[in-house]
Amino acid sequence: EGDRLYGKNHAIATDSNHYLLGYGDLPSSSNRSKPSDISSVLIWYSDYHPDGGQLFFPTNDKPFISNLAPPIGDDITPDHFTAFYVSEGYGLYIYPGVWHNAVYVHPSHSPVSLFGRQGRIHARISVDWVKEFNTLLRIPLTFASNE
Repeated sequence: EGDRLYGKNHAIATDSNHYLLGYGDLPSSSNRSKPSDISSVLIWYSDYHPDGGQLFFPTNDKPFISNLAPPIGDDITPDHFTAFYVSEGYGLYIYPGVWHNAVYVHPSHSPVSLFGRQGRIHARISVDWVKEFNTLLRIPLTFASNE
């Protein structure tokens, strides 16, 4: 919606399953991006699940980006994260304890529909990048080729 990226988790049986996942511009910016201009997403939080993993598989073969960090416990910092491009036709399984975010798509590949599964116990340990580190993480929404 505009330069805000929202997601909905149908695996959670509650009305509180619609989330603000990230921003196309800094939230305080008066220079709002149009969705077609967005080449990255700014995220304000990350989390991990100590008791179960998560599966993401696109049902319409669209590529997506996932931002991941190793399962190092609670001493996480922004530099632990790496964005991974997941090609068309592939999915992603995130093991318990692996830091992650939602999955992201470039607006030109939107909408993407994902088949997802998660553990029955879905505890969550989170970090708020703004409150704890005074920063946002920038995730590129395009694949940078080395060719």
